[in-house]
Amino acid sequence: MSKYDGLARTIVQNVGGESNIVSLTHCVTRLRFHLNDESKANTDALNHTAGVVTVIRGGGQYMLVIGRHVTSVYDAVCAVCHFHPDEKNVAVSSPKKEHGMQALLGRLFHKKQPVSVVEQAAAPSHSTIRVLCAPVSGRVRVLDQIEDPVFSSEVLGRGCAIEPSCGEIVAPADCVVVQMAETKHAISLHCNNGLEVLVHVGMETVELKGRGYEPYVREGEHVKKGQLLFKFDMQAIAAAGYALTTPVIVTNSDSFARVETVASGKVTAGQELLHVQ
Repeated sequence: MSKYDGLARTIVQNVGGESNIVSLTHCVTRLRFHLNDESKANTDALNHTAGVVTVIRGGGQYMLVIGRHVTSVYDAVCAVCHFHPDEKNVAVSSPKKEHGMQALLGRLFHKKQPVSVVEQAAAPSHSTIRVLCAPVSGRVRVLDQIEDPVFSSEVLGRGCAIEPSCGEIVAPADCVVVQMAETKHAISLHCNNGLEVLVHVGMETVELKGRGYEPYVREGEHVKKGQLLFKFDMQAIAAAGYALTTPVIVTNSDSFARVETVASGKVTAGQELLHVQ
């Protein structure tokens, strides 16, 4: 049993039932459905469901923005629908589906438990200003003005975004690599100063399935500020039609009173970007 079972049942009911689901994946914030018939989905009900931030439709997908608990909600929906994902992100069949209906079950981050960070130094007191530096050079943007409603609504946490001018992501502080997206476009870090950080390169770039991204670190690796984390091919990603906007999010923002963007205009990787207190 999961505390998300009730939400999962409500979601399944309002997307038209299990029989209306062709496939289901998730990324860092969203459940991504392909439905047989979108007209059977009750979008208004879902938009008023506690636990669903909003519904986005486009590109043949019916997306429910969930936020940081998306993996748990995804697992609960799979349980309600009797989907059985394995560890390799391959399409799986549901025994209740006719004609071997497939449910494509994806992961932004690996299913395994996040890397332990118990070896990290104790976080400073709340009177201390924690500094997060820019992980990439480019132009700073206010988070609530970017095009993606998940990041702009700050459902994942506060921070800012950068329009990159180069294709290298470096560590914004001394930290541990907690998780790397299977599609290589996002990385989760636990910083020695107590900040938990998500760097997400591009909008909807999960759909590239790792093309154009090259990691240089492993999960569990301790890295120093400025160390190269991964490279990305700016031209190839842009040519494929994806914006390169890169949110830099403090995912444990709720633990702090203020998350202030101290850089503006053009920023260089390694320059102070956020002050958190």
